[in-house]
Amino acid sequence: MKISIIGGGVMGSAIAAALLKKEIISPNELTISDLDKNKLSSFAEKGVNITNDNLEAVGKTDVILIAVKPQMFNGVLAPLKAKIEASSLIISIAAGVTIQTIQELLNHKPVVRVMPNTPALISEGMSGWFADVSVSADQKQQVKTILQSIGAEAELQNEDQIDSITALSGSGPAYVFLFIKGLIEGGIELGLSEETAKIAAIQTVLGGSKLAFNSDQDLQKLIENVTSKGGTTAAAREKFAELNFKNNITKAMQAAYNRAKKLAKK
Repeated sequence: MKISIIGGGVMGSAIAAALLKKEIISPNELTISDLDKNKLSSFAEKGVNITNDNLEAVGKTDVILIAVKPQMFNGVLAPLKAKIEASSLIISIAAGVTIQTIQELLNHKPVVRVMPNTPALISEGMSGWFADVSVSADQKQQVKTILQSIGAEAELQNEDQIDSITALSGSGPAYVFLFIKGLIEGGIELGLSEETAKIAAIQTVLGGSKLAFNSDQDLQKLIENVTSKGGTTAAAREKFAELNFKNNITKAMQAAYNRAKKLAKK
């Protein structure tokens, strides 16, 4: 499988590094195109094909991953219109740019939209993706292989769900970091040092997440396992309920979803 990545920024480079580290492709099967070739020197040293010519990058390749910011899309894609081989699969990770828009910009059919998240930088990401009807079963498997190199993936049922997954896992790391920040500040207010509060908060979220992932018990049961009647956890849960904690998370996600829908219309 030959892969070309247009855009050697943070996410494009992270995906490239993961593909190589997990030996999904060899260096000579990978091409990365970016205006600044110098920042890709570490890939060049490994034998990856480096270029600043997008037309050169998209020639005779199986998969073209577009990893540029949405505001750069028109300028990057316009010169590639009708220049891509019909058999090549386009994968876009740009938020708010629809499959129809990409197909019209490129005059090209097989397109997949992906919403990854920043934990992909350490291969612990979550990617939701949706494929146009023109994408073959073999190409869908290519998408899964690529995305599994940076974490977990899930094929969505319709393109609208890209905005849903954006509100959940795309923006979700910020929610987690905000919760961790709250735990740290709460720990400090209760008399812990900042260092101790930070270690305790991050490890608690990490351990809780791993337990939820590995346990065959549902989340409600895991919650009850920590809660003793009249105990400390029960007191905290009562306060969370009073503050509509879960409902406020849902409302925040709805706000993220609404913004995603507006971005898609621009």
